[in-house]
Amino acid sequence: MPRHSLPCFKCGKPLINVDETSENQPYVGTEFTTLGHYGSTIHDEMNPDEVRLELVLNICDTCILRGIDADVIQSRGEDGHPLLSHHHLDDPARAWVLAQNEKQYGSAWGEDTPQDYETLMRKAGWKGSLDD
Repeated sequence: MPRHSLPCFKCGKPLINVDETSENQPYVGTEFTTLGHYGSTIHDEMNPDEVRLELVLNICDTCILRGIDADVIQSRGEDGHPLLSHHHLDDPARAWVLAQNEKQYGSAWGEDTPQDYETLMRKAGWKGSLDD
């Protein structure tokens, strides 16, 4: 059994690592890190004499999709400037993401309410099988 990575920060879903040698490489999730952020009252590493700590958290792909749908996640262009538009994921890509989450973790985690992900995937154009 692969070693677990950090759980999803949003829903608490336990995530597994892509491979057993990874420290935190979540499958069907994304790791986010920061060495601080100017303006934060929790993690604003301004003093060069203090030890710099890196904050690390994971967000599962389902929660990322929900954030995109709620317009609380923005995309940035290659130049680093925010793109004030919806994320680039088209319906077939969304269906694939949902299929991977359903295959690996099921649908009843954390604050998640039961959903018929297979129907949502089919509506978005998924033509595969959850057994693929």
